[in-house]
Amino acid sequence: INYVDFSGTGEYLISSCNDDSINIYDVDKGVHKKQVQSKKYGANLIRFTHSKNHAIHASTKLNDEIRYLSLPDSKYIRYFNGHAKRVTALAMAPKSETFMSASLD
Repeated sequence: INYVDFSGTGEYLISSCNDDSINIYDVDKGVHKKQVQSKKYGANLIRFTHSKNHAIHASTKLNDEIRYLSLPDSKYIRYFNGHAKRVTALAMAPKSETFMSASLD
């Protein structure tokens, strides 16, 4: 596991892993709920958006894009490019669906 984040309600925990998987846990029940594979892009710095059904994460393979993921259907909704080197930080805005990122570039 390289990063973890709680959903806004604290009901769920999401983790990104060095094996390119994204895992979702139900915190109240203490159970693993779902696994999403990101073998092509890798996964790091995972964050829930303000919805428990969406997350953003940094890519670790292929390029340095940030990816917006729909968790129920395990599909990417959007890619955010612009970084030329590894993303080092991601933060969601407290009241909107915007985020900030930092990278080695």
